[in-house]
Amino acid sequence: MQGGIGRKLVLSFIGIALIGLITGIFGYYGVFLSQKAVHEIGSVRLPGVENLLVIAREAENIRGNLITLSLAGLDETTRSRQYADIQVARERYQAAWILYESLPQTDEEASLWKEFVPAWAAWQQANNQYLELNQHIDDNGIADPEQLGRLFEQFTKDHYVLVQRVVEMLLLNSPTFDGGEDAATCNIGRWMATFTSKNPDLIKALDRLKSHHVRFHDLVHTIKQLQSEGKREEAVALYQKDMVHLMQENIFINLKTMLFIAKDSITLASHGKELLLGVSKERQDTALTLLEKIVHHNQDVAAEVSKQANKQTTLFKMLTMIAVSLGVVLSVVVGIFSSRSIARPLRRIASHLQIMAQGDFSTEVNEKDCRRADEIGDLSQAAEALTGSICAIIGNIHNGIGTLTSSSSGLAVVSDQIKSSVLNMSGRTISVAAAAEESSVNANSVAAGMEQATANLSNVATATEQMSATISEIARNAEHVRSISNEASRQADAVTAMMQLLGNAAQEIGQVTETIMTISGQTNLLALNATIEAARAGDAGKGFAVVAGEIKELARKTADATKDIRERINAIQSSTKTAMGDIGRIAGVIKTVNEIVPQMAAAIEEQSVVTRNVAANIAQVTTGISESNVQVMQTTVVSADIATDIATISETVAGIQAESDQVQQSATGMLTLAGQLTVMVADFKMCKGKTVALASTF
Repeated sequence: MQGGIGRKLVLSFIGIALIGLITGIFGYYGVFLSQKAVHEIGSVRLPGVENLLVIAREAENIRGNLITLSLAGLDETTRSRQYADIQVARERYQAAWILYESLPQTDEEASLWKEFVPAWAAWQQANNQYLELNQHIDDNGIADPEQLGRLFEQFTKDHYVLVQRVVEMLLLNSPTFDGGEDAATCNIGRWMATFTSKNPDLIKALDRLKSHHVRFHDLVHTIKQLQSEGKREEAVALYQKDMVHLMQENIFINLKTMLFIAKDSITLASHGKELLLGVSKERQDTALTLLEKIVHHNQDVAAEVSKQANKQTTLFKMLTMIAVSLGVVLSVVVGIFSSRSIARPLRRIASHLQIMAQGDFSTEVNEKDCRRADEIGDLSQAAEALTGSICAIIGNIHNGIGTLTSSSSGLAVVSDQIKSSVLNMSGRTISVAAAAEESSVNANSVAAGMEQATANLSNVATATEQMSATISEIARNAEHVRSISNEASRQADAVTAMMQLLGNAAQEIGQVTETIMTISGQTNLLALNATIEAARAGDAGKGFAVVAGEIKELARKTADATKDIRERINAIQSSTKTAMGDIGRIAGVIKTVNEIVPQMAAAIEEQSVVTRNVAANIAQVTTGISESNVQVMQTTVVSADIATDIATISETVAGIQAESDQVQQSATGMLTLAGQLTVMVADFKMCKGKTVALASTF
């Protein structure tokens, strides 16, 4: 069928599904673009900026560690921690460096990075030079070389002063002075007691200084004691021989050696500060400036991507709203179409079938529904044909009932006439028997009576033949009624099959609605995933979150529209089932008629057999009477034969009387059956709106 309801509904739902698919494609492409933007921002730009900031932060940490190393007086633990921190910082920025280089780069970014790499390498080279200088300082084993240099100068000065006081005491004969005798209380003695170093040269010089220093202060004690005892010459000799040599060749030389080591560390520290505050700072500033440009470039790219994403979000938001509007409009159109072109005609057909089920066949199917070129039109035409067929069946039954009633009445009249004739014949045969002896006298009278009986039997035979013909006509009508009822039953089965096809089409449409519900669920799930991704993206995903919300709302509206369509389809299925039930009841009525008609045919056939028997008996009686008439002419000769024949006639008359009673009972049964059919048919309204009326002839 070219314009079938199923095809129209399928095309309509395909249209809705296409709009849903288009909406889903818009949403998916919007999600794809947003995911691309989120990926660009979240997986490229943000990690890139993060890694660049890690490099910048670790560069500042390294600079801080280098500045800390430039501070004098740091203990070995603190300086070792600075070296370790520098190594950790380098490992961190190298890891961030590798991660950053693995990310995609724009042409401008690649150009800036190409400039940054050698600038960073130059700064790292300067740092390595500075660290090498500090390693030399550490190798010297002096934490604060400037302070140590000042101490060495102070130690040298202190011992020059002590020597000067000894010289003044000896040469100027000055009184002895206090102090200078205990090496442990001397400044250098107290210093040596606490000073530690890993510099082997410094340790050797310090070890030599310790023994000579103790000897020096012992000589001061001895000289002072000799001077106090008046042994000036011995004191002067001891001074000139031992003390001057010890001071010049040992103490001052070792102090100069240690001072040289300290000054070497001071020179290294000075060069390190110049390198740190000069070349290293310039190279670091150059590298960090390029690094800052790369960071700003990534931020600008991220901002541009976010801007483009917002534009695309606005575009797809508008396209989604258009698709949603089209989907809503098409859903409303499909709903109105389903309600007006399917549900209403089905309700009209169901109402018509319900009226038919109540026995009213006066209504007609809507003419517009019959002209439709779809399943509704076929169903309407089938209902109209069913109404006409049932009306024809009932009309034929009505006509058959009239014929049956008339024939039954005629049969009863004939039966009464036969009974009366038989009784009359019986009386006459008795008279003939009584007057057998007077047969010769009354031969003419008997002959006349026989002729009259023959005439009466001829009338009975004629009536019997007429009744037999009537019964045959009734049998033919009953067979015709059975054929019509069978045709009506087949048409009812065809209507039921068509209703079943319509129900199947509605179920297929229900499956389509289930598919749309599934698409809607998938769209809703996609919108939920997109919302989660947008939430992960933060501010950059806000625009996409709006699109995801719109897609989610569209999925909800699509599900609601599909649910409404499914409810309408369920209503169609319910109406179809009701119509199928009504048709089933009509088929039941037709089957009841089919059951009654064979009973009628059987009764009529039985009456036909009885009638044929009566006709045979009447023919036999007629033959007997004819023979009796001949024999009456010969009464005088064959009176004995006449008596015998009269006895035979009496028996025949008794049989005829019994058969006549049976015919009368059959006629009464036929009248009763006709009455029952009349009551059944009287409940139906015929096609022209008039109740069936039968003549009450019984």
